[in-house]
Amino acid sequence: MSIEGENLINAFKLLGKSIGQQWANKDSFAILLSDFKQGATFIDLCRRWLQDAERSQRLHCIGFVSNNFSCPPLTSTIETRSEDSTELDSLIAELSKKWPLPIAGFHRIYLKNSTVMLTLVLGDFESQLFEVSGPINVFILNHECDELHLQTLKQIYRLSQADSTILSLSSSQTSQDLLVKTGFLPHRHCTPQGAFLTATIQRPPRTQLQCPTTKEAIIIGAGIAGCALANSLARRDWKIRLIDSQTQIASQASGNHIGLCHPTFSLDDNFQARLSRAGFFTTQQKLKELLHHKQPVHFGMEGHFQIAKDSEAAELMQAILKEQRLPETLVRWLGVQQAVSQLNIECEFGGWWFPQGMWINPASSCNGYINECIDNIDQSLNTYIERIDCNALVWHLYDCEGQLIASTETLILANAHDAARLLSNTDLALSSSLRSVTRIPANHLNATSTGISGATYLTAEFDGWRCAGANLVRSNDNELEVEASNLNDLANLIGASAVLNTSGAQTRQCVRPNSADRLPLVGAIPDTQPISHSVHQLFHIPKSAGLFAILGFGSRGLSWHALSAEVLACQLNNEPQGIERSLINAIDPSRFVLRRLRKLSSQKKP
Repeated sequence: MSIEGENLINAFKLLGKSIGQQWANKDSFAILLSDFKQGATFIDLCRRWLQDAERSQRLHCIGFVSNNFSCPPLTSTIETRSEDSTELDSLIAELSKKWPLPIAGFHRIYLKNSTVMLTLVLGDFESQLFEVSGPINVFILNHECDELHLQTLKQIYRLSQADSTILSLSSSQTSQDLLVKTGFLPHRHCTPQGAFLTATIQRPPRTQLQCPTTKEAIIIGAGIAGCALANSLARRDWKIRLIDSQTQIASQASGNHIGLCHPTFSLDDNFQARLSRAGFFTTQQKLKELLHHKQPVHFGMEGHFQIAKDSEAAELMQAILKEQRLPETLVRWLGVQQAVSQLNIECEFGGWWFPQGMWINPASSCNGYINECIDNIDQSLNTYIERIDCNALVWHLYDCEGQLIASTETLILANAHDAARLLSNTDLALSSSLRSVTRIPANHLNATSTGISGATYLTAEFDGWRCAGANLVRSNDNELEVEASNLNDLANLIGASAVLNTSGAQTRQCVRPNSADRLPLVGAIPDTQPISHSVHQLFHIPKSAGLFAILGFGSRGLSWHALSAEVLACQLNNEPQGIERSLINAIDPSRFVLRRLRKLSSQKKP
């Protein structure tokens, strides 16, 4: 059977209302395509959405690509009228340009100024559906199958809400029976193209996360995480008050002159590797979008070289590339001779070359995030929060003299290590370390212009400076010793003769926030009250009403900030996530409470 594109969308009229009536005046609307195919259905959905004056503010589409991961020849199934074609053609061109690299997993693409969000899942629909986060309004099950499977429908039920609908090309009696069994009411329809099913939900699942009743929030912390989150929420029409104890934004770890941004990899493709990859691609898109909107953000994508520290590391790095089969446009191995001939970098063991590796000036990114949505973001700088407390579901913020500074139903902590002070009774497993970064006049170095990392790092040049670091600062180190340590490590990295002059070097120290498992904390903060019921999963742990975190980035702030901001913004607005559900769970702030409770439970067993 073949029902695709326009015909597939028109089939929804059999439910008594068009697709447009379903998304009318909603904040967001989400559609799942079990087979993205050539993209015709997605393109036609976008055409209808763009034409509709009463459309939702945002359109989400999750599409599965199970076979060929290369970009298809994206077209509509119908000829658009001339007045419609320009905007649709620009969307198709934008999607073609942003089509992800052929790496299995989730890839979110931000289109039309982030009003259309396409999440491509490169992998099999049946095996990857459990990784999708809801809610989904419409399920278009257009993949090839004789009948629907019970486990698939259970996952669809999990992702549903009261108004969710299903269209399935599988119309067998078994499929109908399974739909009824999993809480749906099916209807079989016949057309000249063939038979298909539509279904509505009879008993929606219980919602675990309650969204805020008002679109207003206070964010404590105006570093790159807080600024990116303010942007993501302001774009969704939230009113944000951004509070920081410093006199200007990007004053702590985000105040370094230049930072590096590239993915990491592991042999088993662990959570950190997957999160860094998704974060890297999100940071790229978001900074390019700021630049497109005429924000003066400073970054470059000239590449980065990560040097193997020894022969064992070199073997592991090559084994990872062989195991993961990553595209060379993302990363490739360069041997000793290749590093010299291609990058003019001398090294003993070779390393990874990231052709798209980035350098970023964090302060300009922070300002870009704020200024793009300045009408919705109010800044309260030089404002120190001594303590917070909650009364009648409202959070109150106080200064050192006990005077009330502000109140809000939604409070978000983006203040790095200082969050542990405000939440001293909450098990967040946060720690901190003091680090130093030395910036050096670029003309004082006779080294490749490419960013390099190994035991230490050297950034590319921005505004006449390059940065090296970031060494741990011990309690008994003085400023001269700290700077000398960075310069000594730099000489070991690029060769002592390449450091022509150390005069004019400037070193700043800042606190790096860390988590116990080296993953960020993004989401609702657990409640501190004793738990009397059994706890087996993260959603069993009670959350503090209206309290959220975006913390613990360690050395990966530039790679993770934009992704983490979007993750939390989707949670607060009840929108589908752009990364796997297992990754969402891996960065949930409640994970440390769950581990502690599981450990206690195992100790009680005989």
